[in-house]
Amino acid sequence: MKNDNNQDAKPKKINLKMILAIASFILIFSAAINKFITISTDNGITSAELRVRGVELIIFTLPYYIGSIAIKKRKPYYIFGIIVFLLYCYGTYTYLNLANTLKYAPEYISARIQIGEGAYLYLASFVLFVISIFIPIKFDNPYKQNKLPKEVELECEIENQYILANYIFGLNKRPDLYYKLAIILNKEDSEDLEIEIQSEHLERILIPKKSIKDVTQKLSVISKEVMETWNYSPSASLLDWSIDLNYALIKSAVYKDKVYDYYKMKTDTVYDIQIIYEIERQEYKLMFQTKFNPAEFLNKLKERNEK
Repeated sequence: MKNDNNQDAKPKKINLKMILAIASFILIFSAAINKFITISTDNGITSAELRVRGVELIIFTLPYYIGSIAIKKRKPYYIFGIIVFLLYCYGTYTYLNLANTLKYAPEYISARIQIGEGAYLYLASFVLFVISIFIPIKFDNPYKQNKLPKEVELECEIENQYILANYIFGLNKRPDLYYKLAIILNKEDSEDLEIEIQSEHLERILIPKKSIKDVTQKLSVISKEVMETWNYSPSASLLDWSIDLNYALIKSAVYKDKVYDYYKMKTDTVYDIQIIYEIERQEYKLMFQTKFNPAEFLNKLKERNEK
């Protein structure tokens, strides 16, 4: 009988980027304890063994680069990658400058100047490091690290059924919500249009689809000052909210990078969305602005309402 566990087991992918970075560290460490340049007299007796500056700094910094590969964090990866690369370049420059100086130094004209083992190890380490840089790395998404089952289920459930926007007006005595992030959800199996607006205390609105009288869109131009109010990272406030299903719509959008992509968009035009509905013979209007073209989303809402 065959073992099912062995059949299902998938071979782990080899992290070549990590292997090359570690090999680079081993080589640079070996280079540090070897000579870079040997100056010998005519009788073959070594009179000097010179080393290159900056090797110790590479040995100190390279482990941080290796660690950033292990944790897959974008910022430390680029910071330490650039630092190590510059240190290698600095070491290469000092070596070439030293070799050139010794070549023309009067006191070493009769001596034999040779490249030491350390220089070869240093070069090999540098080459492996550069190769590791060009191997792609997939960074961890901070929004998805602690994704909860409820959010996982919900984001699949509402995929392509919502649109991100900014609240403009319509709610009585709520000026504090102006330009706050909102999500409008037109769930196919729901009788209500659901709206969530980001605030200290989440504003959640349920509008019966049968009560919606009209939904319109209009292209508008916004000023640079208004656009700059959108350029912030919402993750700090959104992801700290309570794990309550009331927050799940916006949180699921955050987990899928939708909010980040929305705020990252650079545009000087937006779409005004106006929702007019009637409850107990009282007419209400809600207005939102979105960077996305809402035509497809609104058409689906109108089709559902006309059925």
